[in-house]
Amino acid sequence: MQAGFEVYNDGNALVIDGTYRNMSFRLKGTAVTTTVVDQFSTVTVSLSGLSGYPCVAVKSSSGAWAAVRSYASGACLVDIVALGGVGTSVDYYIFDLPQPIAGDNAGLQVFNAAGDMVFSSSHRYVRIVGSITASAGPSLPSNSITLAAGKTYAVMQNNPMAYAKIVNQSPVPGEQDWYLYSMRGCFKVASNVITAVASEFAAVHYGVTVPPPYSIAATGFVVDVTGY
Repeated sequence: MQAGFEVYNDGNALVIDGTYRNMSFRLKGTAVTTTVVDQFSTVTVSLSGLSGYPCVAVKSSSGAWAAVRSYASGACLVDIVALGGVGTSVDYYIFDLPQPIAGDNAGLQVFNAAGDMVFSSSHRYVRIVGSITASAGPSLPSNSITLAAGKTYAVMQNNPMAYAKIVNQSPVPGEQDWYLYSMRGCFKVASNVITAVASEFAAVHYGVTVPPPYSIAATGFVVDVTGY
């Protein structure tokens, strides 16, 4: 780089330059689930005034995940799914592309050649402090991480955790009566401990046909949202 601005950390790794772009904190709220889905419940949150397609982190003591259903022109719908019945509370944190703050006349700002602000010291950015990958299958109980105490954490989950629990429920020896219990998993937050949890999302009766197996892992990116 012959011209411009670069910032390196104490490990000599480049952390800010003209190509830097990180999501910044936009808003937070608490959603309460309204619709039951087997052992889970859901709620849809409507947002507007965003500067781009958002990332969503959630915090729930029972376990939850969030997915952006749709986005257009600064407005989006976010589906939140929580382990537990209707009335389960989930805290959510929304991050989108940083924009200049009106009246902000102190601090450091970095712009690229196109005039886009790529960094501002006034913004609170995504602070990923750990990750955990888990499956909704039999290995689930061992999946947890412990982080520094005294902070507030939320989790961005990259996709729903899914597992096919296949059971022959025929009471007659030698006969087949197959059921598929579709398990879904997510991450719960208990202070500084993040743990994968899973439960039944749907049940399908297949009869004499053996259901197809599947197991889809998910990764939870743990975000430090202390003070957000």
